[in-house]
Amino acid sequence: MRSVRLATSASAALGTAALALALTACGGGGDGSASSAASSTAGGAASPSTSSAPAATSSDGSADATATPAAAKGASGTSTSGGSGSSGSSGSSGSSDSSGSSASSGGDDCTLDSSSIKLEETGGTLPSILLTLTNTGSKECAVYNAPFVSDPVAGKNLPVNKDTVPQAVVELAPGHTAYAAIYLSEKPTHRTKTLNVTLADRSGGGTDGHVTVTAPASGSGLGLDDSSEVTYWQVSEELALQ
Repeated sequence: MRSVRLATSASAALGTAALALALTACGGGGDGSASSAASSTAGGAASPSTSSAPAATSSDGSADATATPAAAKGASGTSTSGGSGSSGSSGSSGSSDSSGSSASSGGDDCTLDSSSIKLEETGGTLPSILLTLTNTGSKECAVYNAPFVSDPVAGKNLPVNKDTVPQAVVELAPGHTAYAAIYLSEKPTHRTKTLNVTLADRSGGGTDGHVTVTAPASGSGLGLDDSSEVTYWQVSEELALQ
């Protein structure tokens, strides 16, 4: 009886141990499956990120193709802006034809030292006076453009009538005279008995020095206003008074 009980106890003990081992084996298998699944899931999430990183630095240029056009566009814009600046061109100055000094005189320029300049009354009905220049030298000389006529009372030069440009430079043989008209005012704002005259050079600028001319003795002086003008030099009294 005792032998049977010992055998039964031993068998029971062995069965319990076997059951424990089986349970342990099953529990270990479950943990391994969970770990494996977790590992597999984590690996699947990381895979696109890991595989996308090489694509950004891929040698096939697919990633650079998106950034390169933007960089190229910026460079192109800078280059275009820098290259589009217009360079200054040296333009020629305006022709002096309209000033009456386009033709070159073969003689000397008339000067104050070689000329006699004065004011003369006219017989016309329009309020005007003639400014005359006579060549008192021994050689032919030329006068250019219009004289600079200064009104000492107003403190400024009379404007020039641009419609009186002559067809050619006025050249004077010794003893010959050039004429310029000064338009007076019927209702003057002021009067003056003298005017200061400066000759123009070939380029239209004023020459050095001036001469003071006096109004004819008759009358109370020259009546002037803002509309008073002087004409270009002409070869005759008639042309000056047109």
